[in-house]
Amino acid sequence: MESEDGEERDSPEIQEDEDVEDDNDEMSPWAVPREEEESDRIVGWRAGQSLSKSQVQTILRKEPTARAEYRGVMKAINKATAKDEEDGLKGMPATWQAFWSTVPHLDAKAAYNEHQREQERKARAKRKAAVAEEAKPEWEGKPGESMAEEVVRLEEHIRQLQQGLKDKKRVSEEWEMKLARAKVAEEESLIHSRRVKRKLDSATYLYGVSMGKFNSSEGYFQFLYQDTIMEGKKEVGILQRSRNLIDKQIDLLKSHVRMLLKVAAADERAESSMGDTKSAGSDSKSQRSGRTLRSLKALPPPSPSLSAPPSSPGAYL
Repeated sequence: MESEDGEERDSPEIQEDEDVEDDNDEMSPWAVPREEEESDRIVGWRAGQSLSKSQVQTILRKEPTARAEYRGVMKAINKATAKDEEDGLKGMPATWQAFWSTVPHLDAKAAYNEHQREQERKARAKRKAAVAEEAKPEWEGKPGESMAEEVVRLEEHIRQLQQGLKDKKRVSEEWEMKLARAKVAEEESLIHSRRVKRKLDSATYLYGVSMGKFNSSEGYFQFLYQDTIMEGKKEVGILQRSRNLIDKQIDLLKSHVRMLLKVAAADERAESSMGDTKSAGSDSKSQRSGRTLRSLKALPPPSPSLSAPPSSPGAYL
């Protein structure tokens, strides 16, 4: 539209669309991407600094080491790409590989996959047709068949069906007999299992009673055994103490006997040294009797435990 002043003005719809776009630009939370030139785009990093395409070209031109590394990387990439292209024909038939190797610019893999899908569709169609043919009833008429031929064919089919029905009935009767025998065997097994269960319950009860008696008697005899051991230890202790006392008394008696032997030996020596006179003999006899009395007085009194036989091992305590 043109105004009276001859200036062009946009329609109201266009103005509204521009206003909406302006509003959307103002309300967008994302920054508007800045258009960059191809030479200023960052294509790599080196020592923490960004590199543009022009800087990379300058480095490759001035530094032989970087140029050699770049060529090695490019060779590796080209080799991997060529290997992928060669592997694209792997798994195909020889005729396909021979043909598609002459046209490497075309996608052989896609064409081969499409061919396989087409073959699978044809195979599925054949299988469906075969299944439909098998599902077709035999009594249905066939093309080019006369009435008499169809009657003969149907009669033969009926005879076959009747024979199959007889066979099925015979098999069914056999299975019914087997089922009846199985039911009888199952009932007998149930009766036998009930008997066995009753016997098992009775045996379990008797086993429990026996185990209770066994545990009770085991506890009783265990306590009795422990009491016997304690009594035996006590008696052994009493006998040990009695033996010690008897040994001590025996040692005392031995010492007394040794003392008496010494006194007797001294008397004999005194008699031999004395004179032949009576006075001398009477004096020596009186002296010997005096020494004997002194030695007997010097003896310790006998132990009261030896005066009478002990009635029990505890009498020495």
